[in-house]
Amino acid sequence: MDETLAGIIGRWPGRWRHPLLVAELARTPLAALDDRRVAEFVLAGLAAPVTEAEGVRRLIEDGEFAAVDAFFAPGTGDAGEPWRSLAGEWTRDIPGLLEDARKTARAVIAREAAVLRERAERIGLAPADLSDLETAAEHRLAEARQILAAEERRLRDAEDALAAELRGRLGPQDPRTEAVEACLAAGELPAARWLLENNRDDAGAGGPRTVRRAPRWPWYGHTAAEALSWYDDGAQLPFPQLARFVGARRDPGAAAVLDRLRALAAHPDVAAADAFATALSGFLGGNPRSAVDERDGGFVTTIDGLDDTRLPRLSLLRESGVPLWMAGADVPPPADLTPPIIWFVPDNAEELTAPAGTAVLDIPGLLCLLAPTDDDLPTSIPDRRVNLLRALVPQLGLEAVTDTAGGLELNDARPRESLAWLLDLLGIGADAVVLDTLTYETGRHPLAVPAVLTPLLRSLRDRGAYELATADLEAIRTPEARARLRALLLAPLDAAQRAMLGLAGALFPSDPFDAVELASCAHLVGLPEETAPEQLLQPIATADALVTTHFLEHNGDQYRIARSGVGDLARAGAGWDPAEFAAEALERLQYGLGDAHDA
Repeated sequence: MDETLAGIIGRWPGRWRHPLLVAELARTPLAALDDRRVAEFVLAGLAAPVTEAEGVRRLIEDGEFAAVDAFFAPGTGDAGEPWRSLAGEWTRDIPGLLEDARKTARAVIAREAAVLRERAERIGLAPADLSDLETAAEHRLAEARQILAAEERRLRDAEDALAAELRGRLGPQDPRTEAVEACLAAGELPAARWLLENNRDDAGAGGPRTVRRAPRWPWYGHTAAEALSWYDDGAQLPFPQLARFVGARRDPGAAAVLDRLRALAAHPDVAAADAFATALSGFLGGNPRSAVDERDGGFVTTIDGLDDTRLPRLSLLRESGVPLWMAGADVPPPADLTPPIIWFVPDNAEELTAPAGTAVLDIPGLLCLLAPTDDDLPTSIPDRRVNLLRALVPQLGLEAVTDTAGGLELNDARPRESLAWLLDLLGIGADAVVLDTLTYETGRHPLAVPAVLTPLLRSLRDRGAYELATADLEAIRTPEARARLRALLLAPLDAAQRAMLGLAGALFPSDPFDAVELASCAHLVGLPEETAPEQLLQPIATADALVTTHFLEHNGDQYRIARSGVGDLARAGAGWDPAEFAAEALERLQYGLGDAHDA
């Protein structure tokens, strides 16, 4: 474009009614402007006219932040700062709108970058250098997205190559093919690799797809007595599919449960109930348990052996075990038993509705658990536990298996895998992207896990769905949802922790910091100069406590806001000012109100 004409366009006051043109001017040197593109952008503005206010707001909405910076830049040709030549109160709102949009963009880009980092780490690929990402997001959102898109393409190529390499390890008629392909289809490459490299009995690693589900029972029209008769030696099987189920007789542990089950169904007394509970506990690899007590028309004991290092700390897995109530479908558990409760019904109980906090296991459900998951191999003990939990947890729901006060702890070494197990046990599907995002949003915080999942699961239940999609996650990112989560997670913090977290969010939202240095900045938010912040805040101990609560992370003597959704809550955002939050906490500390729980 002619240099003179380009200069005129660059100083034209009316350009703010043409947001596409302004965006082009912001990212292209005047000497490099293309005549045709400029003409197209001017014509587009004429075809869909907007006011200056609408044009500037559209630039903000489109992430053209540097272009809007020029709106307030001094000495840009049209009588200094462009906004001064335009009438209207609307210009006063622009700086605030621009800053809010930038904060939102930073948070979105940080979340997406964290998901990509997680993907890279899961396949053993060194993450790309994304150090320019935050600067790009401050300048122009599209630039930041281009950086992320390039990294996503690099990851996708690496993932495709790894998937091909894993498929190449499968031999003809390989019994692992079905499970490996399921992992690959869901993007669960580490789980696929684990299946190929580890023994199935190893409970130390591997996601839910490494454990085949127990078969379903399709013969509820037959009585429990008929079903048990099919397991007799020499019995004629009315359905060929039963061959897999009765294969349980070849597994000594399952055969013991079957024998005790027959005795309990035929003569329900204390001895039969005790023998059955002992056999079931042994089948699950459990420890010695309490004696069976006959009361209220049934039999009660405790059962353990459900624990698994891969799983989150569900209340069903508590060391003391859970009550096992053995009684007919018309005899519910006594009200004084502590939930969650397993109610074993020695009959068919397909249509039984259990009290809250109780999960039903009937004879068909137990026969599914006893069946080998492969045609010729008994199930491993870890697989038995998982498949029993798969039957129980969906009946109980997330709230019943969560510690009301402490939340739900994930496996700290493998939080993503632990979260995948939680969803699996609840009967909810989620692909790799959803899992990555939920891992980021919950940040391993025990209170965040149920708080984030509860509304998502409620939404699925209301529409009869069982698969979480990426679009569902928008519900947990609204300002209202973020405010509720922030209030929940901040509530347990004492005043010193609140002050330090607020200072970190205000002064070091993205950069590492020294805890003592951070505390010394307390005077910037109102702490009197004569007050020693180190004595008031105990910075090292307080920062370490914030690491424990997952708001901070640390490397040596340097701390930083956690790179997670929980960490994002500490940064300035819609309706929340960390500096003001810190000032309020410091004021409480000065007046001796060290506990900020009720704030």
